[in-house]
Amino acid sequence: MSAEIFKEASELIGGMDEAGNYQYGKFIIGTIYDDIHDIGKNIVSTVMRSNGFEVIDLGVDVPTSKYIEAIKKYKPKVIGISCLLTTCFNNIKECIKTIEDAGLRKDLKILIGGGPVDGSNRQICKCRHGM
Repeated sequence: MSAEIFKEASELIGGMDEAGNYQYGKFIIGTIYDDIHDIGKNIVSTVMRSNGFEVIDLGVDVPTSKYIEAIKKYKPKVIGISCLLTTCFNNIKECIKTIEDAGLRKDLKILIGGGPVDGSNRQICKCRHGM
């Protein structure tokens, strides 16, 4: 219920930069596949949008292929991968590896986050270029 209230409130205050003048470029975000939780993702989206980013929200249960398509289409400098379920950590790792293998990681920062993501378990998502 709180996630729905937050979503509605964000829509009311959203569109803060109606003219499309985004100071910091594009930010792609989504919740990794097999996870449907989105309140954290929605909070980050709102904060990024209100601080000068154009946010492309891919939604929840996002397959790796959708991240790849969005990176190719929008050419962001930063993407965010949200995850609340520890059972989906390997999905994040696979997604990051696929992004690297596709040659899309060179100038791309990848943020990962969610309730269970912290310093003690982020190693599961470690990739060649670091995080």
